[in-house]
Amino acid sequence: MVYCGKPSRGCANCRKRKIRCDLAEPSCLKCQRARFSCPGYRNLIEVNFRDQSQEVVRKACQSIPYTKKESHIASTQCKYQDLRPNRLLSTLGVSNLKRSQTWQIDYALSTNPRDQSICVFLHNFAPDDSVVTKVHLTTSQIISQATSCYAVRCAISAIGLAFIANTRGQPSLLAEAREEYATALHLTNMALMNERMSLEDTTLSAVILLGMFEVMAGAAPKSVDNWQKHINGAATLLQIWGSRQKLTLTGIQLFMQLRAAVMANCLRTQTRVPETIKQLSKVVTLYRSEEIVHSETLVNLVAEVSDFIAEVRADGIPDYVEVIERAKDLDKRLEAWTSNLSTRWQYAVHTYSGSQHLLPNHTCNGSYHLYPDIWACNIWAYYRTARIILNLVIRDRIPPPPNTSSRWGSVFNAANRNIENLAVDILLSVPFSVSLRFSPPSLSEGDSQAGGCLGGYSILWPLYVAASVSAPNSLHRKWAANRLEYIGHTMGIGQAFLMAKVVRNELPHECLSIYDYCRSYRPSI
Repeated sequence: MVYCGKPSRGCANCRKRKIRCDLAEPSCLKCQRARFSCPGYRNLIEVNFRDQSQEVVRKACQSIPYTKKESHIASTQCKYQDLRPNRLLSTLGVSNLKRSQTWQIDYALSTNPRDQSICVFLHNFAPDDSVVTKVHLTTSQIISQATSCYAVRCAISAIGLAFIANTRGQPSLLAEAREEYATALHLTNMALMNERMSLEDTTLSAVILLGMFEVMAGAAPKSVDNWQKHINGAATLLQIWGSRQKLTLTGIQLFMQLRAAVMANCLRTQTRVPETIKQLSKVVTLYRSEEIVHSETLVNLVAEVSDFIAEVRADGIPDYVEVIERAKDLDKRLEAWTSNLSTRWQYAVHTYSGSQHLLPNHTCNGSYHLYPDIWACNIWAYYRTARIILNLVIRDRIPPPPNTSSRWGSVFNAANRNIENLAVDILLSVPFSVSLRFSPPSLSEGDSQAGGCLGGYSILWPLYVAASVSAPNSLHRKWAANRLEYIGHTMGIGQAFLMAKVVRNELPHECLSIYDYCRSYRPSI
């Protein structure tokens, strides 16, 4: 492809007037001042990649001198005769070639895995530009960042190489992935030392991607600690990053990705949510539409749950009755959150039928959930995870039998039912998260879009919790462990293998979390 220069990101009016576009959303301010109708911004991917095959053929044909057809055929035959193996070998001075010897020419183009890695990442972990997403960066946004920031490019390449290594069973590629990771880490550290660069979206994006690499390559327990260090580092970066005068759409999306990771880590380690996250959440709310109000309400509730769990773990509430009552109150508020949800967040439960293109072993008890999009699926998964943890606190603080009164016995059994039902709901959402294709009778094709590898990455922690709290040796627990391995093999997420081993009690729970979810099962009384 011929290099035609770097394409302008400006709108058509600004390009025509040859002035610098301010790239404002939803329309550029210069068009507004000139009272023009801003046509919006073009897709840079379509501009960068153009099919110039016919143009190359045309120019090549023009460069060939005209000859008569007969003479062209004759000369061609002569050339082909001169290139016959025996004559060619005699010309080269080789005369002892045996008939049994043959030459095999490989016409396939050799592709470097490092060249494939970025395409692999974009294909599996970046939503298409046609997908409306409020949280994850789309393909064009990621390409723009990778073009302007080499640290982002190296981090993306490292993730892609880790994906290839895990899905194709080529562990040698992990060494190349770690080389790219080391380069990205060095460049990111250099950017963090620069006051201006530390405030750029690309720096925060690089830190998030470095943490994502640890999850992808994380078949060893140490990867969880490394992931936590990146998440904590990104949360610290937000203290500086939050001082910016204006938040961009990309910045808001990056913050929401990081916030989900930080809060999941707080629940995992039973620690408080950083104040920076809470303060920036209030700022981000000002930029959100009415459609997002419910998700922000849930974020605040989950932050309360995390702070409450941290206080309980630190023995800040010595009275077990107070712990139970506060946990029950939080659980009721979380349950009430679901009562006023708009259709934007509603899901449907479907039963597998043989006419659908879905393997029975991919469903849990033959049923599955269908969500409007992967974001809605993730919101529900973290809602259920928070409630499971709260009900574990309620159940674990109740005095064991025979000291349990009838009052506490009913509370104990109610908490157990909640844990079981919420865990099953998470399992039912897994088929949608891993992008298994099916056509429910109530929805037409194209009404719902699954998340692919990005969905598998997001469902990992909720699936681990749901699997762990299920009864030992139960079908649910075995099915969940198999799904974790499926995610590891088909989506290249190495940490899924680690989780499957912990669920099967092949590794200690300390590899993943402070609380021993795997040994938390208690039968009802």
